[in-house]
Amino acid sequence: MRVYTDYDKALKKASDIYILDLSGQELTAIPKTINRMRRLQVLILSNNHLVNLNPSIYKLKNLQVLALDSNYIKNVPGKLSLLENLEELYLGNNKFTTLPDQFSEMESLEILSLREMPNLDLETIFRPLSNIPTLEGLDLGYCDFDTVPWQVANIQGLRTLDLSGNPSIEWDTSFQFLAQTNTIEILILSDNKLRNLPASIGKIDRISTIDLSNNPKLNFMGLAEVLKPLYRLEVLDISSCGLDEIPKQIGGLKNLTELYAQDNSISKVSSGISNLENLEVLNLRNNALTEIDENFGELQSLEELYLYNNPIDYVSEDVKDLKDLNLLELPDASLDKTSKKNIKKWLPETEIIFKDPPKKKKKK
Repeated sequence: MRVYTDYDKALKKASDIYILDLSGQELTAIPKTINRMRRLQVLILSNNHLVNLNPSIYKLKNLQVLALDSNYIKNVPGKLSLLENLEELYLGNNKFTTLPDQFSEMESLEILSLREMPNLDLETIFRPLSNIPTLEGLDLGYCDFDTVPWQVANIQGLRTLDLSGNPSIEWDTSFQFLAQTNTIEILILSDNKLRNLPASIGKIDRISTIDLSNNPKLNFMGLAEVLKPLYRLEVLDISSCGLDEIPKQIGGLKNLTELYAQDNSISKVSSGISNLENLEVLNLRNNALTEIDENFGELQSLEELYLYNNPIDYVSEDVKDLKDLNLLELPDASLDKTSKKNIKKWLPETEIIFKDPPKKKKKK
């Protein structure tokens, strides 16, 4: 579907508009005529100067996504509950501290973002949220918490919790508390200045995805041991964590299907990786690898391998054992013609992309 960013042009085709992005346009009010866009499904009003919402917005009965983050909204109107098909609502970085009780009537709401809201009144915020049966995802990133709000446990269907950018949280107590919710499957802990994680994270045994990206002092050797009890863990993001190797302890996370370790300084991948027999996606872009050795050939479930922007000059013939590999991304300049020819011969059914970062333009 086409994304419209010019309101006047969109208004001329009001009955055919499904996605309208008016972010960053210094709006101080929502145009009254927006109610003419009856088929509108996605409305993005982020990063403007809105203080209040025009009542016309409540007539957009087909609206599924509404982004109001990064404005100056002081009061969230209860009439937002009239948007009966709304599934995603982004309210972060505004001026309000409470949510109206009418929010409990938003029976289609699945994702709510309250990102960058350090002054929330937690008692009134969570009261209506606990009565939304469809709410699955909650973003509480950059809210300056010192512990995870206990009220989170009252959201009985919560599957995804984003706690990024809350470095003051006392994690041991918080993880023990989250283990009691018995619903959290996706936990986002990016940008928290983490070095280690307490063993109590292993008690949140429904976790299938953990995002630990942008924690540049992370001790991954210790972390891998702590994560072992999470037998449902399938997706792990350790990108931008200042790592110089993937240690042998990674082999203990045998159920991983996706590993994201891009944007580090990794020059060594230990033999432990060969134990990840279920791994389907491996992203090692923007690291310091010089070779793809025989250990990679053991990853026989691998479907996608990303090695862009590494100084790789050697690829082992063992990669020919990657029978399920659909996509292989490799550097261009560091591999000679013979190596490229061999790789194509070893992997005839694989889409192979050789590319390098664009060269920086010289300053005049």
